[in-house]
Amino acid sequence: MNRTLARLLRSRSTGTKADRRTWSRVQAGIEHLHNMIHVALALAGCLFAFLCAAGNAMADDQQDIQDAINALTGPGTVAVAPGRYHIEGTLEIPMGGVVLRGAGADQTIFFRQTDGTTTPMVHAQQVQGIRISRIRFEGVTAAESDGQELGVLLEDVANFRIDHCYFTRTGFAGVRTNGSSYGVVDHCTFSDPYKATVGTDGYGVAVYGIDSLEGLPFGSEQATFIEDSVFERCRHAVSSNKGARYVFRYNQVAQNQIAHAIDTHGTEFGSLVGTEWAEIYQNVVGTPIFDRYAVRLRGGAGVIWNNTFSQYRQAVELTEDTSQPTGPVYIWNNLLDPPTIPLVRARGTMGMPTYSLVSPDNYVPYPYPTSAGDRLKLMSVRTRIRSFFKAAGLM
Repeated sequence: MNRTLARLLRSRSTGTKADRRTWSRVQAGIEHLHNMIHVALALAGCLFAFLCAAGNAMADDQQDIQDAINALTGPGTVAVAPGRYHIEGTLEIPMGGVVLRGAGADQTIFFRQTDGTTTPMVHAQQVQGIRISRIRFEGVTAAESDGQELGVLLEDVANFRIDHCYFTRTGFAGVRTNGSSYGVVDHCTFSDPYKATVGTDGYGVAVYGIDSLEGLPFGSEQATFIEDSVFERCRHAVSSNKGARYVFRYNQVAQNQIAHAIDTHGTEFGSLVGTEWAEIYQNVVGTPIFDRYAVRLRGGAGVIWNNTFSQYRQAVELTEDTSQPTGPVYIWNNLLDPPTIPLVRARGTMGMPTYSLVSPDNYVPYPYPTSAGDRLKLMSVRTRIRSFFKAAGLM
């Protein structure tokens, strides 16, 4: 290939007409390839990159990071150096294709000092393809704190990814998704979000939909995927309402407190509808502080399979106490420790939940891991690049 390129380079001025025509085709191909590479880099979120100076816990930390985000003119990366960054307000991501990336969740720390706030540290709305990675989000840590902070709030954000982050003392939730948002939260840790002074909330991930039921089936990509993550001392590791759909899989949950670990809401707390559905599988849930039951579905359909529930008095509780029906819920192939604990109980004041102990017909879960989609896009671009060189006779 190198000899061929050398001959073509010489042919620009000295070669035959055929060689010069070949060179013209190569030039056109290189221009096309240049455009393809820009598309590939945009998909990967690395067309532009800015490196923030190391955080020094000063009042201008937030503005420095916001200025770097605002400096992007298209898809790109803001790389935040190791340090502690004082985030009293909210960092806004105003465009799609942005990556906000720290140096590691043990090195890049966003923290809040003012107590009693209810705002997110990072927010995006009506954009797509954003990624937040390798950052620690730390709410007010005082034991008496009454803050209901959010680490990340996404509203109508498509194809998001939040990965390799650490969330602690975020009194409302580490991550909240609203509206038509869908994407993945993976390889994150959610630790101790519940605040006794607040007395509620304390979610790892809170999922809210568009407040209507869209009729999408199990296995749809139009959901919030939560996978390969660790949840400890949460009130609920995950909760949902307003037509939400979520997939909770391959996670570890420990020491849920005050209430059950995994939750869906019915029509309550001002919603027009409750949860549409939840898929809960391949999780290890155990060592609870609240040990009455591990999972409680209060509305919507669900599949619950291949989980390990350890040290609870009961695995699954189904209730129907709102106008939102609970069911059908399919529960199968779960491991109970000890094996004598009850698998499921159903009850309700406004109806009786429906459930089955076998899988639903034609059920196919969405491919795992969810984040593999990014790699497939880049593989497709690589294949096209190789095809171009082959067609040009350069390899």
